[in-house]
Amino acid sequence: MLPTHHDTLLKAHTFNAIDSATPERLRDMLYQICHQSRETLRHVAEELLLRRWEAEELNESKGFADESDVEAIEGGEMSDDSDESGFHSESDCDRKIGNGRKRKRPLFSNKQRFDICVQCEEEFDVYEQSQGRGNQECSWHDGILVINDASLIWADWDDRILGEQNTEENRHDYPEGFFWTCCALNGEAEGCQTGGHRPDTAKRRKAWSTAPGGDLVFDDL
Repeated sequence: MLPTHHDTLLKAHTFNAIDSATPERLRDMLYQICHQSRETLRHVAEELLLRRWEAEELNESKGFADESDVEAIEGGEMSDDSDESGFHSESDCDRKIGNGRKRKRPLFSNKQRFDICVQCEEEFDVYEQSQGRGNQECSWHDGILVINDASLIWADWDDRILGEQNTEENRHDYPEGFFWTCCALNGEAEGCQTGGHRPDTAKRRKAWSTAPGGDLVFDDL
């Protein structure tokens, strides 16, 4: 069925509203939709979680600390030839059960597909990285930014009016007025080191969990 003019117009207005919404509002809305719709939950899981077999491969390549880190997410249903449970795959159907049917193995793991690199602070695909695709995408500096007193950016700077020069805010707003101690390049220069991304494990936040009774629990960390 082709979209109507009304559908297209509604989509345009909705996309504009999404662009204007705060990250917090969008996150809360996504929580609600995933809670209400199993189909939506599956689509979101497909985008944000590693497949079970991807997580196992990642573990074998030492992407995780040990095998116990990888947990499969059970769908809770048995099926012979369909994927309606949302969390099982026909290609994963390989466990025999008592009545002769096969129990489908979980499609998803508990591992997130995307992480933030501690070096460049950019998002990267954890699985793609483990497969050697994108190993040179990360560039970073080993040193710190220090003020460059000779930079022209400070020529007309008046501390009494504009405040102190050597601040984190100015490092962000006026990187050309600073240089990296590792390579002596100015703050605008791309990283002098290149290599694979490294996950920032300190920033991982796993506040959601399941209680013994199966209820969803949020722990405010």
